[in-house]
Amino acid sequence: MPDSLIDEAESLYRSVPNNAEIYFPIVNGERKFSSQVFNDKGQRISVDIGSLRNSPEETKFRISDGIVYLEAREVRSITDIRIQGNDGPCYVFDVFPRPVLHGNEMGLPENLAHAQIEANPNFVTSSRFKKLKEALAVIINQRSWLVEPSSQ
Repeated sequence: MPDSLIDEAESLYRSVPNNAEIYFPIVNGERKFSSQVFNDKGQRISVDIGSLRNSPEETKFRISDGIVYLEAREVRSITDIRIQGNDGPCYVFDVFPRPVLHGNEMGLPENLAHAQIEANPNFVTSSRFKKLKEALAVIINQRSWLVEPSSQ
């Protein structure tokens, strides 16, 4: 797989903590994924490339986490978030492999399936990043869990 291109149909897994009040509250009797599912301090949303995992469960940070998924084409199809104001150019979103190697400086576990959803240009304001998170939540709300959270 080239460094800059992930196949359109590639599944992208995202671990979701088992905290219904924040991440998947019940709204009008239905579970609704919150945009908080896609929080990321660096405004580059971490996902795992599905084809590089033996099982979606490998994406979990905690055994009780659930897993949701997107497809790369869905990320790329978000084309209406303007860089500034109501006119002018829009951000371009894509997914890039960003493997976490053994012995990395942050002390994270090795994860060769790691990728990031990134904006071009980089976000200047948090309000635009919030719009991306909201757009991604709309996508995952069209389907159910890939792996439901557990009480463990």
